[in-house]
Amino acid sequence: MPRGSAGRRWIKLYTRGRLHGSIVYQLEEAEQSVWDKLLCFAGEINMDGQISDNDGRPLPHSFIAHELHTTLELLESTLKKCGEEGRISETDNGIHITNWKEYQSEYERQKPYRESKKAKEQLPLEPISSELYRNYEKEIGVISPAIADELKDFSAYCRESNVPVGWISEAFAEAAKNNKRNWAYVKAILKTWVEQGRGTGKAKPRGQRLPTDEQREKSLK
Repeated sequence: MPRGSAGRRWIKLYTRGRLHGSIVYQLEEAEQSVWDKLLCFAGEINMDGQISDNDGRPLPHSFIAHELHTTLELLESTLKKCGEEGRISETDNGIHITNWKEYQSEYERQKPYRESKKAKEQLPLEPISSELYRNYEKEIGVISPAIADELKDFSAYCRESNVPVGWISEAFAEAAKNNKRNWAYVKAILKTWVEQGRGTGKAKPRGQRLPTDEQREKSLK
């Protein structure tokens, strides 16, 4: 079986278009079945909608018909009609499903969400960790597995330093206000507050100033 990096176990199917769209009157019922199988075959090959061998050469129609468990005659009529309607094109590299990436991009689009969800599940469910995660996603973006590890380690540091939960959102808010939406900057703010004696949760003594942006940037190096 020719295949790309990893065959898909599923493909996206627009249900309304499949049941009520132009395919219903453009193809005979048997041809519609072949079209569905052709989409599955393209997903299994996993070459962005291209049906070819691993070297990018076209597969014989007889081979494709065998893989789809259909007759060559029925496959040929399906391909002919689909080509006329712009559903596919055939080149020296094989059969190409039109707009494959546009309709089959859901897996990649959802990938950051899945990684973020997985990273969340790895953290203990306690206030500091929850606030770090919530504010990171709100102010910075998707949490990668690497960032998840950093947040986990830093939440332990915060607990050891008796950092009040409220400081987490305050630190992210200050970073956003200064247009420094990155984790290193937020971490530097929190460490500065801890090192300046705020670990007890008491207010900063009057007249005591937080480091300037230049000083904080130096502390990151």
